[in-house]
Parts: sequence; structure tokens; C-alpha cells
Amino acid sequence: MIIKIICSLVIILSCSFIGIKLSNGLFLRVRTLSGMLAAINKMESCISTVRMPLNEIYKELSLEKGIVGEFFSKVKAGENWKKQLDILPGITSTDKKIFLDLSESLGDYESERQLGQLNLTQNLLISSLKQAKTDMAENSKVYRAMSFFTGIVIAILLI
Repeated sequence: MIIKIICSLVIILSCSFIGIKLSNGLFLRVRTLSGMLAAINKMESCISTVRMPLNEIYKELSLEKGIVGEFFSKVKAGENWKKQLDILPGITSTDKKIFLDLSESLGDYESERQLGQLNLTQNLLISSLKQAKTDMAENSKVYRAMSFFTGIVIAILLI
């Protein structure tokens, strides 16, 4: 009987862990998009006011704390960001497409076109961030609760 109880608890905890991981993925997406949006705002101000070269902007952004600093420490001017986007946690394929479109236009054109692309990227990221916050508010608790109750149902069925 004790073995059944221990196995049931392991099943419930395992399922709960899955729900927590899914919930954390939503939180990570919000945090990543917020950080990248702040970095893009900084890029825009560096290009528009100081006319700073892209290498120096990346170097300055690499000093930021967290995932944004780590990301910009790995990218190089004139290089596609495709390889480095995998280190950004929680982002979707739509988010990756937004960043790839930005990376293709940075450094290749005059500053007005770069600023236009940065502005477009900011608008797209703001809408993605709003959607991510909505998803997190609506689904985070659902993922945790459903996984916990799924674990209970599985444990009951196995007993």
C-alpha cells in the first residue's frame, strides 16, 4: 500500500512539474521580449542621435545583464542572427521571424532605413509582448492546475 502511495505522489509531482515548466515558458517569453524591446529602443537611440556604428552598439548591449547581454555578446555586425536566436528562451517562431527581419536590415543600409526597420520591429514586438502578457495571465494558472489534476486522475486510475 505504501508503494502505491509513493508512486501516486511521484506521478502527481511529475505532472505538476510539467505544468510549472509550461507556465515558466510563458513567463520567459514575456521577459525575453521585454529585454529585447529595451535593447532595440537603445539601438534606435544610438543610431539616430549618435550615429554609432553597429559593432559599438552590439558591444554596449553585450554589457547588459541577463539574456540580452549574452545574446548581443554572440552576434556580430552584418551577420544574420539565426544561430544566436536559439539562446533566447521562450520565443516563438513568429518572434524569431521578427528578429531575423531586423538582423537582415541592420548595417546594410543608410541610417534612415535602419531606423525605419527598428521602428517597425518595435511595433511588432510591442504587439507580441501584449499577446505574451495576455497568454501568461490567462494560461499560466491553467497549465499548473490542469497538470496537477491530470496527475491526480492518472494516479487514481492506476490505483
